[in-house]
Amino acid sequence: RDMAPRAWRRSGSLGGITVFSVDGQPPPQVERPDVNVLCRVCAAFGLAVGQIAFAFDPTGRCVCEENLFLDLARIPRASSLVSPGSALIFWATEVATMVAHQGTGPAIDERLLQVQADLLAHALPGLLQSDAQIGAGSGGHAEQSGGEPSWSPGGYSGGGSSWSSGYAGQSGGYGSQSSFPDAHGTWVAHHWQSGRH
Repeated sequence: RDMAPRAWRRSGSLGGITVFSVDGQPPPQVERPDVNVLCRVCAAFGLAVGQIAFAFDPTGRCVCEENLFLDLARIPRASSLVSPGSALIFWATEVATMVAHQGTGPAIDERLLQVQADLLAHALPGLLQSDAQIGAGSGGHAEQSGGEPSWSPGGYSGGGSSWSSGYAGQSGGYGSQSSFPDAHGTWVAHHWQSGRH
């Protein structure tokens, strides 16, 4: 498997989410993802949707090995899912994989799968409960309590989030692990604090 570093370049945005591609190669045209679902999923993992980006690698290599990237090529699969609950679970799995890579590195191994499973076990119950509340007519985003992060149209409010951020002071192409420009163009580094089992 090719593990050579890649140069990520911003190639646009989709639904307000930045899109990167390897060496700025044009990504395929895909329909806009359900940003509301992505916001809810990100919040369940202690992230704001502005902290992630979509990315495209024409070789098919995993895009989330070192960065908080979701694979642009996975959007058509998510869009084909009929039930909103299925879309929540699909994106939760994608985000859990992305976050797990930040704590375990690029290898797809037992450790990655353990961290992914732990993350899903933590996030899915709340996501599915909020989905049931929304489906029952509560409308909007279900409120969370107990210091859990939540999303509202006004933005993200973090509770007891396991994410920390700082400025990496970089410019130019994408290259540093877990760092990317935020909505204001500032390079931000994110570190997942995963427990060692």
